[in-house]
Amino acid sequence: MIGFCRDTTQVEKGIAYCQELKCLLDCMGIDGTYEYATCLLNLANAYRAFGEFDISLEYFELCEVIYKNILDEYDYGWANLYNNFGLLFQETCDYLSSVRILYKALEVVDRYEDAYIPQAITRTNLAVSMIYEGSAENIKKALGYLKTANNVFVKDGKKDFHYGATLTALADAYSALKQYSLASFYYKQSLYELDKHVGKNDNYNRVLDKYNYVNDMNRNKNNLDMCYDFYKDYFKDLLEEKFYDYKDRIAVGVIGEGSDCYG
Repeated sequence: MIGFCRDTTQVEKGIAYCQELKCLLDCMGIDGTYEYATCLLNLANAYRAFGEFDISLEYFELCEVIYKNILDEYDYGWANLYNNFGLLFQETCDYLSSVRILYKALEVVDRYEDAYIPQAITRTNLAVSMIYEGSAENIKKALGYLKTANNVFVKDGKKDFHYGATLTALADAYSALKQYSLASFYYKQSLYELDKHVGKNDNYNRVLDKYNYVNDMNRNKNNLDMCYDFYKDYFKDLLEEKFYDYKDRIAVGVIGEGSDCYG
């Protein structure tokens, strides 16, 4: 129920369930166990989503202490902790710490050969922090992680709930690179996935605002600029990858007397 309220932005109900869970844990006498730590992890993630960052940090740190006492170095539980801990650092704009801890999550999850979806989720989380950090080098790396993640979700039939986050992150990356046509394309797909899984919640509205922004940026360009962006976004890399031996013999341009040619 906590997870359901988190994903559907039912903050008051979610916090009430968190308080109920904590009371149950205090009465059960299971302190220090894996089950206890996992419940703390869920509480931490919920409070993060509800904007209670100090409480979230406290529970993440308590979970980490227990995991250190009971888990091996590369136990899968660490991937869950580091992934969600990284999201807290994202929310508080500490992107360098987020990148650092999400690399640790990736190191764990990549040791599990069949964990394709968790590997895609981790790469998406890491890419988002890299995009927000803002350096050109990190945005380029982020795109590589996101393309890998996107391929995994597509191969899986696009049925996983987290696919929408990967689409949003792809759009964020292209928006940061001012490739607004591609950003619009991926935001639109993301909105469809979000609506399908959780409806028009707060996250949907945030993505919608981004979608409207990049569309406004596109509309502010003249037709000649849009033609160039179309080439740059969709075909420039394709020519490099598929037709490298011929690229120096290929010309690209707008030809004729239409309004596009006149800008």
